[in-house]
Amino acid sequence: MHFGVILPNYGLDSNPDGIRRVAEAAEELGFDSVWATEHIIVGREAVDPYGRVYAPLVTLGWVAGWTERIGLGTSIVLVPLHHPMHLAKEVATLERRARLRGRVLVVPRRDVGPAPVAAAGDLGRRQLGARDPAGARAGGRLASVARLGRRPRP
Repeated sequence: MHFGVILPNYGLDSNPDGIRRVAEAAEELGFDSVWATEHIIVGREAVDPYGRVYAPLVTLGWVAGWTERIGLGTSIVLVPLHHPMHLAKEVATLERRARLRGRVLVVPRRDVGPAPVAAAGDLGRRQLGARDPAGARAGGRLASVARLGRRPRP
């Protein structure tokens, strides 16, 4: 059995000191992983606790810089609100940074509702309009990236 801890990267009281305290305690106590969540745009009913959220991959990259063994993961990544190549590069970079700890775990979420789609603009509408998970991969319907150079590879 593996145990992980959700980092306090969200909520009105979230701050770098609190995130660091939780991550350090989790590593010291032998937990397997720490997890960060993502909420980019929320409705009025979710402003507390999700109106203020530190970016999960940036937060985990920061945590990777001063921890030694603990695994890293996201409890939510709103895939349709990210450009697929940018997201893949960020995850691959984080995975390389944490290479001695095993894989970085990213939990995607495709159903983001109408408000975030409208706010994401044309790119978000095109990505969600495809409704096809293959659209985020090389050679998919949104973009063909098979002949482009990209490092680190996801």
